[in-house]
Amino acid sequence: MVPPLGLGVKPPEAEAQKRLERLAVEAVLQAERKLGHEPKVMPPGWPGYDVESRTPQGTLRFLEVKGKGPGSEVVTLSRTQILTALNKPDAWFLAVVETDGERALRVHYIPTPFVREPDFGATSVNYSLKELLAKAVQVVAL
Repeated sequence: MVPPLGLGVKPPEAEAQKRLERLAVEAVLQAERKLGHEPKVMPPGWPGYDVESRTPQGTLRFLEVKGKGPGSEVVTLSRTQILTALNKPDAWFLAVVETDGERALRVHYIPTPFVREPDFGATSVNYSLKELLAKAVQVVAL
């Protein structure tokens, strides 16, 4: 008998998503070090971004990390992530990690990809992955 969901058993999709998230964060840490920065992972549930990274000049960068595998078409950002980006427009970046499903291939750095806050009732907003990647100002191959 299979126990009902919600009783300590995670569906395979949730496990795969968790693995992709870990892969993406590790890729961003690697890319940041490759750029000469000092990255630090924020605690789980940290609002607004996943990685804080200090440049050699001492400037802080705030990176929201999203891992995307083959066939991905959208990136979902929470209201909090969008508001954080709008409040720190020169320091906040969306770091989209392109993967083959198993390995990280590239990190695309996209500065604040939106110009206004979401509607009052929105908890998250979906953005076209293709359009976001076209706005990347830097791509780091891994």
